[in-house]
Amino acid sequence: MSTIIDCKRFISVVERPYTAQLEQGVVAIAEALRAKPSARHSLPQRTVRKALTPEMESGLESPFPPTVPESKPQTAFDRFLRGMDLSNENWREGVGYDLTMLKTAGPHELAQIEDFLVSRPVYDWRDVQALATLDSPRARALLRRTLSGRDHTLAAAVRDHAPGLVSEKEQTKTLVAALTRPQSDLGTIQVLFQVEQFHPPDVVDALFRGVLACDGKTAVHFAAMLMYVRGKAKSSFDWDQRPFFLKFNTEIPSERETAFRELCEKLGVDGTRYLVAANAE
Repeated sequence: MSTIIDCKRFISVVERPYTAQLEQGVVAIAEALRAKPSARHSLPQRTVRKALTPEMESGLESPFPPTVPESKPQTAFDRFLRGMDLSNENWREGVGYDLTMLKTAGPHELAQIEDFLVSRPVYDWRDVQALATLDSPRARALLRRTLSGRDHTLAAAVRDHAPGLVSEKEQTKTLVAALTRPQSDLGTIQVLFQVEQFHPPDVVDALFRGVLACDGKTAVHFAAMLMYVRGKAKSSFDWDQRPFFLKFNTEIPSERETAFRELCEKLGVDGTRYLVAANAE
């Protein structure tokens, strides 16, 4: 068993073979999709965490390094850094940085904050949000590099918090990359929220390929999204069609192919080219 935490505070527990606990994980993902809060970067983590036991949660640690010593902060720069020191509980609950300093700090202190943020790695959505709030040339340059980087969850955060920096072509490219090479089970949900609103042909094509190529849990949600974007489901995870979607949670190629053929029949599409490509791979 392994616990995976992506950089946007999604938590997943991966266990094989398919068990009741894994079933809870699938249900938790579906519940997160159904909830769809107004701010996608503030997904209902309490819902997602229902699949975790207290023992699992106790082992989760924030990836953030300490930012400031324990001395009492004085300047706006110090107060901003102090606000970045999140407890593990606040980190797991999705508490963000205190961005008020970015709006009230004087020019000199704002420059200090900017120097600090652009000189360190972008750890998760909080850094992306702070850089987007700064909206300086250096901050925008770092966000662009993050968008084109290898971390798909960070790229998703850039698309969420700095949409003005992302062209439709770039958005399509990064979504296709994230769908083609998912990096975490629950982190993919971030991408699917965006796919729900933006699904040009290349993105839909990546969903079809992913239904055959991805792991079972991911394939479940790719199939559900295809039904939605093709107008065959009432939501991005239609709970009424869950028994059909769960057919994709198998690693047996013949079973996955059978489910895929049924999906194509429901959608009225010819899936031959996807099956040929999958068998060739």
